[in-house]
Amino acid sequence: MHSGHAAAFRAVHERLGKMMTPVIVWKRPTPESPYPPEVIAEMVGSLGYDWLTPPLMAHDVNLPNIVDLCRRLGFEPVGLACGSDRTRSYSQQAAKLVAGHYDAWVLESFRVHEVDDRAHGVTSTLIREALASGDDRAFLENVPEPLHRFLEELKRCR
Repeated sequence: MHSGHAAAFRAVHERLGKMMTPVIVWKRPTPESPYPPEVIAEMVGSLGYDWLTPPLMAHDVNLPNIVDLCRRLGFEPVGLACGSDRTRSYSQQAAKLVAGHYDAWVLESFRVHEVDDRAHGVTSTLIREALASGDDRAFLENVPEPLHRFLEELKRCR
């Protein structure tokens, strides 16, 4: 979770004008993502945006399963925002959902929105490397201030 993610959340909220519910796709810790999903969820909540609900945890990146999860938890998905690496796949899945090719379905107005979360050159790799190398300054400069308190906890996950 870094400043680019926070900027992406704001951009989507401003574009759609709706409450947002982030979906954290998490399977198990990996060298690329060793952080427990509970910590990431707490970080999202610590941003303090009144239009951002607590995130949902998904173990599957397939859009029909994410739609089903949202509905089981009482949310009606009206769109999905994702990075450029996922836009094509999710757009194709959304078209199939609208066309009735899955058991799940979405409204015809459902849209996939591409959002670049690498604002100001910040990437998740940069944050992971800062944590791994003990570069506290790089972490603190690239993470929203409300998340600075997670520095030591995240360093312990490496």
